[in-house]
Amino acid sequence: MISDDDWERILDRIDEGNLLPVVGWGVTTFGDNDSLLAPWLSKELARKLRVNLDLDSEFSINDVVARYLMSGHERDDVYGAVHKILKDAKLSPGETLKKLASVSGLKLLLSMTPDSLLKQAVDLVRYGGKDATYSCQFSPKLATYDTPGRLVDINNREGTTVCHILGKSGTAVEGFVTWDDDLLEFVLKLNDCLGPSLMPNLSKDLEEKSVVILALGVSYSDWLMRFFLRVLRQKPLTSPDLGITRLVESATALKPENIVMFLGSVTRKVSVFDMPPQDFVRELASRWEARHPPSSEPPKVVITPISDEMPAGAVFISYMREDEPAVRHLVSRLQSTGSIVWYDRDRLKSGMNFNNRIEEYIGSKCALFISVISQQTERAAESYAQRERNWAATRAQGIAEAERDKFYLPIIIDEDLDAGLIRNEPLTFKAVHRPKYISGKVDDDFCQRVHNLQQEWMNRNLGGPR
Repeated sequence: MISDDDWERILDRIDEGNLLPVVGWGVTTFGDNDSLLAPWLSKELARKLRVNLDLDSEFSINDVVARYLMSGHERDDVYGAVHKILKDAKLSPGETLKKLASVSGLKLLLSMTPDSLLKQAVDLVRYGGKDATYSCQFSPKLATYDTPGRLVDINNREGTTVCHILGKSGTAVEGFVTWDDDLLEFVLKLNDCLGPSLMPNLSKDLEEKSVVILALGVSYSDWLMRFFLRVLRQKPLTSPDLGITRLVESATALKPENIVMFLGSVTRKVSVFDMPPQDFVRELASRWEARHPPSSEPPKVVITPISDEMPAGAVFISYMREDEPAVRHLVSRLQSTGSIVWYDRDRLKSGMNFNNRIEEYIGSKCALFISVISQQTERAAESYAQRERNWAATRAQGIAEAERDKFYLPIIIDEDLDAGLIRNEPLTFKAVHRPKYISGKVDDDFCQRVHNLQQEWMNRNLGGPR
């Protein structure tokens, strides 16, 4: 069991902003019964792929995939099947994940599963169900994503980040881990990418002695856990300046003989709490609440801070100031699926230099242009938003008409606006579809399309995502 002193040290680390949780399958739960996702997903995947396994027995996702591939099938089918199962099931986070989300001092969480249940739990518990949690992911096949700042910076500002370090369902074929071969490739690539040039924030946070890794329900074998921690720490596990890493597993997940073998080389560097991970999370949440009674403040829609200068390849948002609440929903939602978004937050600026800068952004630097259409944009005889849309129309003259909907994406945010009666949009884009997303609440398909189009633009114009 865990002593009161150990609990106090864990809570102190959270208060100090120096604890980084790694959330595995052992605490990823769904539904009213708080069922573990992995056993359910394994059986659903076996059914969908028609893999001959005894559905009454226990087996893993790795078992299903290995059996499927040994039968001569293509591995690409697996990723699509997992994505479709998770998408169609519309699962809600279980009590364990909601308890973990209630530990509000955890501002950055590393997820090792491809589902969105952890993000959903944080949105539900901290932000009243709104799409406010920033989500990013690492994938060898796509971009290398970094965390949105150093851990100390993330802890000092509003918002929560969930980073999928083994990929995320729906990002791309082979965009997430399904079996041991995927896992090995991800860890090898992660080892290549942790460093000053590609993932500087995560790399610097994890190599510092002050940051403690708390692995919750990861359930790796002895050798793989050593390898994984070695990659994350970027230094030998026997290094004298290696910070403490804590593993939370029950003896059924991490066998006693493996614990002895594991600790044989990393004594005093890694401590193992032999406690069922779900029980650990519940106790952690209870002790956190006792130390930090819940606040009565209403949840906020939080977005990752927008820089003054627009990054090359960003999604440009054109809007009227009166529509900013809806724009914040839109930006938060797009950021949560990994898109880089930029919008002008200060329309009080004026002058030729400012105009030239925005015109340059729209004319050549942005990957996509989202036009937010509302009652406000339709009432305005002249507005800065219309000027932005005209600059977008100028750029679109060099784009084939059939391809313009890959650059210019208009959305209607007011219920009573008829898409066929919009007057203030440029004629250049009259053939572009104008979907309706009330109050900026876009759906998963829109977010995924924006993300994919942005990645395509970056690959084409920047030699890969930035």
